[in-house]
Amino acid sequence: MTVSGSHKEICHHRGMSGFTLIEIMVALIICLGLVILMTTLYQSVGKSALALRGGQQEWNAQQQMREQMLHLFNIPPDVKSNVITPVVGQSAELYLASWQSGADATSGKPVLGYYHYVAKDRTLYYQEGPLPAWWQDNTSAFDPSQLQLNVRATPSKRILTGVDSLAFVYLSKGTTFMRQGYWEQNWQDPVAPSLIQLQFTKAGRKYAIWFETRATDA
Repeated sequence: MTVSGSHKEICHHRGMSGFTLIEIMVALIICLGLVILMTTLYQSVGKSALALRGGQQEWNAQQQMREQMLHLFNIPPDVKSNVITPVVGQSAELYLASWQSGADATSGKPVLGYYHYVAKDRTLYYQEGPLPAWWQDNTSAFDPSQLQLNVRATPSKRILTGVDSLAFVYLSKGTTFMRQGYWEQNWQDPVAPSLIQLQFTKAGRKYAIWFETRATDA
């Protein structure tokens, strides 16, 4: 009788000492579901933050370029024989002589701005340098090649990042057709193009931003 009572007590304690296999599996499934849910939520928040940051970056770049192109700096040919043209560009780079400083975010300070895309970095960079006094007899200071060399030696800042491909294209003044065949990949004309288009691909999406140009004589 005593042995039987002890056996029942031992069995009772064994039953209360741990979880069953089914309970453990249920707990594991719940934990796994929570991990998956939190991971999905984290990725979603991260993508949203990246999209917001990228959208703000594109907006800032667009505003800076638009202001500069609406305030191009033009030196009439009768002022200097060796003039710098307001716009000189190729597919992956663009020089702008403008009254608007992109670095200082102020107007009234003529600068030579330089945008260039580096494919390996997937980044559009911007550099700028001040233009010399055009009213003085310093024709050599306005040598376009030297000015471009000077601006490329200045510190650069990132304008657009994470860009898979990028190109500038140009439309001549007086061109009424807006078809793709009328856009030029290079621009060396002393007269600024009527429109400049920035085309780029980012995160699988294609963008095309149009900029009108306006030049003001010095």
